[in-house]
Amino acid sequence: MVVTLDYIQTGETNMAQLISYLNAALAAAGMKAGTAVIGDGGIIPHGLGAIPSAALVQATVSFEEAKPSGLDATNITVAIKTNLGAPGSNQTVYWVVFS
Repeated sequence: MVVTLDYIQTGETNMAQLISYLNAALAAAGMKAGTAVIGDGGIIPHGLGAIPSAALVQATVSFEEAKPSGLDATNITVAIKTNLGAPGSNQTVYWVVFS
């Protein structure tokens, strides 16, 4: 997918417009994305309306990783673990699902 951002005038980036535009582009491509603050075993409602073919999640705390541990038509369940395998901390997780 190629997304062009030619509507943005030089030096006048309006972040709300950019986010709205990108979310519309993702929806048109059958994807949804967002952020959520969760801990290990946390559930993120994705809003795709169907079981996604894939999900990506990204932890934001150093030395911790997030992985999808469950995926259904409404939610992503996320495992967050430290580098030693212990449950990770509550944190912002970035996510994207693909139809």
